[in-house]
Amino acid sequence: MQGCADDVKNKKVYLITTIILFGFFGSLFFHYVQGYYFKKPYPLNTFLFLPDDYFNDFFNSRKLRVEKLYDINHFLPYFPVGALAIALTRVMKIRPSFILMNSVYYALLYYQGKRFVVDRLAGILCKSQQLFILIMLPYPLLFAFDRGNLEIILYMLISCFFYFYYVHKSRLSTLFLVLAIGMKLYPAVLLLLYPSDRRYREAVIATVGAVAVIVAGYACIGMLSGWSLVETVHFHLNCLGKFQSLKFTGAGLQHTHTLWSVIAAIKLYSGLNVDFGLLAKLYAVMVLLFFFALSTYVVFFETSEWKKSAILIFSMIMLPYTSYDYTMI
Repeated sequence: MQGCADDVKNKKVYLITTIILFGFFGSLFFHYVQGYYFKKPYPLNTFLFLPDDYFNDFFNSRKLRVEKLYDINHFLPYFPVGALAIALTRVMKIRPSFILMNSVYYALLYYQGKRFVVDRLAGILCKSQQLFILIMLPYPLLFAFDRGNLEIILYMLISCFFYFYYVHKSRLSTLFLVLAIGMKLYPAVLLLLYPSDRRYREAVIATVGAVAVIVAGYACIGMLSGWSLVETVHFHLNCLGKFQSLKFTGAGLQHTHTLWSVIAAIKLYSGLNVDFGLLAKLYAVMVLLFFFALSTYVVFFETSEWKKSAILIFSMIMLPYTSYDYTMI
């Protein structure tokens, strides 16, 4: 039976890497032809971001002084842990801190791929080939690296949460989830795993911990910036509002993957005379109802651990208004 299970797993690995290879080289060929032969500008000349802007999600955020982290003139979407993480990178020079972040990130990807994905393949060469494809060529990983986005750190926190959650290291899993929620709010959907597994005490601890970390983070930023707690929250909400306003402009639409981006693309490119504000309200109602149904199913009906995790991750990255492609890592 174990041999059959290994064969099924290996076939899935080969299928996934084949799709990745076709996608990578197909995209490379398409965008090369568009840019070199037809002289098409961005976004048709690359599947990544603007060529002259590589790594600048990291470098531009890193340049912000603490008191400018929640300035209305910036689009910083991070909650306090993310904002403070940007400030903490100042203990190192900018290039070494960028190299360190990506070194830890790729080391984690290597460990995950070797330990959980290609572990049943035969032969070192075969394992190495498949592992290289899995961690170096998928579009979301390339896009995250190209932008130098701090979503890389969020991915590492969520990965650690899942690992310690399923080996029943409750304190460590709760710590990493709390930090992830304190960095960006959407990982809070993973709190539903606790009641689905009847781990109610941990659910309460994680929820209270997340709120405490966010409030403490706001207070810390306010203290460093000379703002009150209320002012800090107000400034951050203004930043989030400005960031979310992009959903009405179509900005970055070529690098998003949410259900809203499909609606926005249809609206923008078909010329439909429908008010964006009304569409956004209808979408919000639809998403809330859909997420409520998914949450109910996860908590009360689904028993497979990977399916519960997959449904919640799907909700996390597909249902918001804005979710850029590096969130797919």
